[in-house]
Amino acid sequence: MASVEITKITYPDLEREVLSYNLINIAALQFVERKRIYQLIVAPQTRKGFFVSKTWCNQYSKWFSQAVQPLMTRNGKKKKKKNSRRRISDAASVTPWQNVNADIVCEHGMLARACAQRAKRRVMEPGAWNLLHCFYPDSQAFAATTAECHKCVRAHSAQQDELQRQCHEVKIAREAEVEGNPLLKLVLSRRTGSPNHLFNRNPLELLPLLPGLYKLVSHEWLRSWRHYTRSHKATRPPPPDLSLFLCEAHQLPLIPPHLRQFLCNCHSSFPPSFPHLRVFLCQQIGFSVLMAVSFPSCKLVIGGIIKARERDSLLLALDQTEHQSQHVCEVVTEDEYDALLGLYPNEPTGLSVGFAISDHGIEWATAPCTSCDAGHLDQHFLGWRRHK
Repeated sequence: MASVEITKITYPDLEREVLSYNLINIAALQFVERKRIYQLIVAPQTRKGFFVSKTWCNQYSKWFSQAVQPLMTRNGKKKKKKNSRRRISDAASVTPWQNVNADIVCEHGMLARACAQRAKRRVMEPGAWNLLHCFYPDSQAFAATTAECHKCVRAHSAQQDELQRQCHEVKIAREAEVEGNPLLKLVLSRRTGSPNHLFNRNPLELLPLLPGLYKLVSHEWLRSWRHYTRSHKATRPPPPDLSLFLCEAHQLPLIPPHLRQFLCNCHSSFPPSFPHLRVFLCQQIGFSVLMAVSFPSCKLVIGGIIKARERDSLLLALDQTEHQSQHVCEVVTEDEYDALLGLYPNEPTGLSVGFAISDHGIEWATAPCTSCDAGHLDQHFLGWRRHK
């Protein structure tokens, strides 16, 4: 293909520049040739023929539509002229190279793998390839039946095997951290946000958990840790830190609303103590009905209350809006919390917030902030405002 520089030639120039007749013919001939190449590369694929780089085809299409085709158009408005000049300048960076298949040639001079970077190709019919090769004789020909470079295939296979081996080792190591500790296994498989095995099934008790020591852990941190344990691609989260649950003014713990609701049984109604059981049930199902029923028959009512209470888990009662409007936490036992900190033996741990459940009620290790009470509820139900 003749290498003649194309200049901007319009139809009014033909009337004024008679001496440029030969240049105009050469420019028109070049345009016809390049348009023919464009038609070849946008034609549908065939099953038999020769490979051609998709990257080169895309570059040529952009170059032809932006730099070549506008040169043969008529005069337009000034704005169109500016846009045409801008397209031509932008197209300078996408000029097609002489070796059509340079992107699909591997380092060994053979056909590169189809999955390699910038190595996608399409099949062109033999007649179209022969014509394209006439315009770009430096192009290396690859028939559609050509096999990929066996050296590249073996190297890629070995690389994938090594990667799978490393991933398997990482997975085994992460699973070993959990499998060797039953407490971590419980936290890993937990979905309700609180220890199910310590759920208080006594309907005569107000608190949902059995007496013991408990700690708060961020739900986002636990979700990241669970994902890290199950996926070898996930990054290790930093040690747990509950600084988000501190008020800005006094640096004291603030009780999240969903935790306050869970500990105070706001979803379900429960009798506070055994002497008030009959009075409580009278308020729930009616005085006359309860008086006509013997006390053993109340077991059905109590059983229904227990099932309703089990559904009032710490996390399952939250909807999507509540998840987004507050910092969500989970409750773990003190031993489970120590097991989580044991995963970071050489790293400093952040602030911890805990509470104890006893016969006297709930006692916090650090008294929650009462000045930042946003709910103005009962003194046992401390409010919480979102820490920003």
